[in-house]
Amino acid sequence: MGAVECEQLYVKAAACGDVAALPWFTRRLMALKQFERAEELIDKHRLDSLLLGELAAFVGDAGRFRDAARLARRAYERSGDRNGARSLAHHLSGRGMRRPAEQIYSRLAETGDPVAAQWLTAHYEARGDAAAADRMAQTALTQYGDPAAALTLAQLRADAGKLDDTDRLCRLAAEHGHAGVLVAHARERSDHRDHATALCFYRAAATAQHPKALEWMSWTCEGQGHHQRAEDFAHAAAAAGNSHALHGLAHLRFFKGHRDDAERLNRAAAQTGSVLAQQWLIRNGLPTP
Repeated sequence: MGAVECEQLYVKAAACGDVAALPWFTRRLMALKQFERAEELIDKHRLDSLLLGELAAFVGDAGRFRDAARLARRAYERSGDRNGARSLAHHLSGRGMRRPAEQIYSRLAETGDPVAAQWLTAHYEARGDAAAADRMAQTALTQYGDPAAALTLAQLRADAGKLDDTDRLCRLAAEHGHAGVLVAHARERSDHRDHATALCFYRAAATAQHPKALEWMSWTCEGQGHHQRAEDFAHAAAAAGNSHALHGLAHLRFFKGHRDDAERLNRAAAQTGSVLAQQWLIRNGLPTP
C-alpha cells in the first residue's frame, strides 16, 4: 500500500472520530520531508500543537529557516511550546549562523524563556557587550525568577579574572532566593578545583544564611587562620539548623591539639542537637548538656 492510500485510510479514520494514529502518520510525513502536507493535517484535524514545534525542527534541519521560524512562532502562539524554536535556534547556532539564532532566542527571551536568556547572556559576553550581558542576566533573575543566566555570567566573569563581578552576580542571586543553587554550583566548582569561583558562590550563599554555605565558610576561615570568624560562621550555621558545623570545627581543633576548644565547641554543638558531638563528649568522659 502506497503513501497516498495510507494517508486516505488515516484521514478516513480521523473523519470518523479516531485521530489517535494521525500524529504518528504526521511524524512520518515529516521524516519524508512532506512538510506542507504535515502542516495541513495538523491544522485540519486540530492535532496537538506540540507537533508544530516538531515540524519546525524538521523544517529547520532541511535548511528552510524562514518557514521553520514561522512554524515555531505558530507553535508558541497556539500552545506556549518553545521547544521547536529552541531546537531551531540551537541548530542555527551549531551551524555558525549566530545572527539568526540570536533573533530567535531574543523573541523567546521576550516570552520569559530562561533557556534563551542564558544563551543570550553568554552570547553578549562573548562578543564583548558586557552591559547587554548584565541586563539579560538580571532580567532573567528578577523578572523570570531563574538564576541560570546570572550564574553563567558569574562563571564567565570568574574565568576572566573578574571576581568582583562574580561576587556581585552571586550576591544578587542569593538576594532573590537562590542560595541553594549557588551551593550546588559551588560544590561543582570545588570538584573541578576551581576554588576561587567556589568561594564566590559559597560566600554569597552564606550571606543568605544557607546552612551548608556557612559551614563551608567556617572551614575556610579556620584554614586561613581566622579562628574567631570560623567560630562565628559555625554558630551561624547551627542557628540555621546545621549543628554539624560546630562539631566539624571542634574536630579540626582537636586534631590540631586544641582540646579545650574542641570540648567547648562540641558542648555548644551538643546543645544544638548534634548527636556526633554528644558521642564525642561521652567517649572522652565529659558530661553532656
